[in-house]
Amino acid sequence: MTSTPIVSTTVPFVKARAELAQLCSRVSYGSERIILTRNGRPGAALVSIADLEKLRALSTTEAPSAEHAIEIAADRPAVWRALTNFRARSDWWPALTMDVYEGGYLCHEWSRDGGEVVAVVPAELLRASWSDRKGDVTIRLSDVDGSTRVAVSHSMDAEFWIERLAALKRYVEPESVDAQS
Repeated sequence: MTSTPIVSTTVPFVKARAELAQLCSRVSYGSERIILTRNGRPGAALVSIADLEKLRALSTTEAPSAEHAIEIAADRPAVWRALTNFRARSDWWPALTMDVYEGGYLCHEWSRDGGEVVAVVPAELLRASWSDRKGDVTIRLSDVDGSTRVAVSHSMDAEFWIERLAALKRYVEPESVDAQS
């Protein structure tokens, strides 16, 4: 069984406007992809529903997520404040800007597009989604023998989260804990 090769055709926006019905038919029934250009640069594409479904499946396939956790000798409200209060967070993570409410803005110095806070359960859960394909991140706080366990699930580089969690711990734990170590 042979498959029909997929053809990509480049069409300027002006021409596409005049021939939209014909171009849509070519995409729907002719296994063709139309790349729309403006001033010679690709700007958009017309693809079949089958291609769109393939793209959706690719975009919803999550990268494997790793979990990194640390225990901090402080109660959950203190750790939560360090994570969510701008002034506190800027002391241990100055590169992060975050509006801590559902729909709030999220930005890191390495991120061009930022992201969005998608879930907040005070002193328990903070979930964000990066718009520039950095993946979703979930931070969970739980009680463990008088301390707080901070667990982060994210498909990003493990070294990044190990360092960030260590910085949070150094910030939150009282100096007396460091002196005992």
